Amino acid sequence: MRITLDWLKEKGACSNGLKRFAATYPDGAEYQVVLNALAVENNYNWGQWLLDAAGPTETVLRVETLTAEDSVFFPGEVIIKGTVNIAQWLLVGKGIKAGKSIEAGKGIEAGGSIEVEGSIKAGWGIGAGGSIRAGRVIEAGKCIKASKSIDAGGSIRAGWGIDWQSSGRPVSR
Repeated sequence: MRITLDWLKEKGACSNGLKRFAATYPDGAEYQVVLNALAVENNYNWGQWLLDAAGPTETVLRVETLTAEDSVFFPGEVIIKGTVNIAQWLLVGKGIKAGKSIEAGKGIEAGGSIEVEGSIKAGWGIGAGGSIRAGRVIEAGKCIKASKSIDAGGSIRAGWGIDWQSSGRPVSR
């Protein structure tokens, strides 16, 4: 998918974003190229806005491990055989599956489910449009939110609260 200035205007992008995009990509750019640039800057707000505006893709990223000194923003599904260690934000348009564990210095968000054989840990929050499931511990410095279910083989800890929508009410806050 190609992101253009006209497309951003149509979607209601902010004036600062439009100016910056026009200066950086006068002829437009591919969706993932723009997401990569925002991830390197750890620009969570604009990355999340773009993922919401453009929506998820059918693209699948399959890797042995995923490590980044900054953030990773991806519009499709991420399947990791081993461990994920992201210094800042992990934003994914669809689901995340990891064979071992996921750890992010700030937050983890997926449009679909997050499934991990090991533990899920985030310095800030963990959010999923589907379920969050870990074979061991789920831990967040702030909130854990899932629109379906939250399940851990070990403990679930959140600094601010745990919330899922399948019951129509928060479990704890």
